[in-house]
Amino acid sequence: MAHFKQNRLYVYAFWGALFFERSIWINYLQHQGYSTVQIGFLQTLLTLAMFIFEFPSGVLSDRLGAKKVMNIGHILIIIYLLALLLNLGYVSLIIGFVAYGAGLSMISGSDQTLIYQTNPEQSYQHKIGIFEAITIIGLTVSSMIGGYLTTISWQSIFIIEILTQVLSIFILLFINKESDETDPDDDEELMSIKDMFIELFSILKLKEIRYLIITISLFQSSISALLNFAQMLFSAKHLTPFTSATILTIALALSAVASVSIEKISQRIGTKRAISIFLGITLISFAMIKGEYFITLLIAYFAIEFSFEFVDTSLNAVVQDASNDQIRTSLISSVNTLTAGLMFLETIIITSLFSRFGVIDSFVVYGIVAVILTGISFIAFMNQQRKVNNN
Repeated sequence: MAHFKQNRLYVYAFWGALFFERSIWINYLQHQGYSTVQIGFLQTLLTLAMFIFEFPSGVLSDRLGAKKVMNIGHILIIIYLLALLLNLGYVSLIIGFVAYGAGLSMISGSDQTLIYQTNPEQSYQHKIGIFEAITIIGLTVSSMIGGYLTTISWQSIFIIEILTQVLSIFILLFINKESDETDPDDDEELMSIKDMFIELFSILKLKEIRYLIITISLFQSSISALLNFAQMLFSAKHLTPFTSATILTIALALSAVASVSIEKISQRIGTKRAISIFLGITLISFAMIKGEYFITLLIAYFAIEFSFEFVDTSLNAVVQDASNDQIRTSLISSVNTLTAGLMFLETIIITSLFSRFGVIDSFVVYGIVAVILTGISFIAFMNQQRKVNNN
């Protein structure tokens, strides 16, 4: 029965990751006559909404249960899709993008808690690895289909995605009926919000936890912000749009491989050693991007994508082990809130660096500095954890 429930979770991983508009929404809005400034403002609103709603969504998840909050998130995403489909004006798009940011925040963190609580006797690394791999496959497939649908009908993209979001809601409801996990609503004594915050802050007071949160947030925000500009990097390297798209698609596939490889690699050499090794690989790979040969760029970028997925997911597994069920999502949301805030600032910084020092040099130097700082923070976390264990 546990295996049956877990398979339903993996089915959700695929359908919940089908964002057909993800790679074409900018083109769609340009096609509708919106300016670059207007589109940029919507992207900024999206980032701010994710930052604002990230932590409250974690508290809600710990209070109401992960599946309920995730369903609210999918409903908010449907509002965003309707805003794009109907295109009633710029104000409606603003409302839609704020709803989208809030919806993504509702799902972010809650899905990790759901994974952790489903079939708890199985290792989290195994479950999150498969879940992330399926999610990446879903993103890749939907991106390709979305691109093809632009040649048929823009509206069909949003209609199909609304249907997949509705299906995701029903899948989650089905998991809710079949799952034996503890639901907050069924608890005899539900922790009050005040007690929840006291418990959360008591954990955040631990020095090793603070180092861990800084490590994750710094790595996620810095590398994610840089990878968002990958198309600009490839353009600066004089690659065609088709070649760039092909590289990005293959990189997503490698990320999926990284996700399913986490448990085996970590069992063989240890989680912390594996993280350290892949941080080193990431550092070397950023330096290799400066090279003139296409094959060097290819190897470097693929290594960065693989290592990023491995380190990011592994660090989140460490957070899961450091938490407890009553504040699990709140702690994850604390990480995601800090990450979203840093990413917002770093996007501005990176854009400024690109315009002043050039894309390639800025990409390489910023990446190297980010990995070095992440490594220092991770070493501090391991040293502090070692002190605590010795005491």
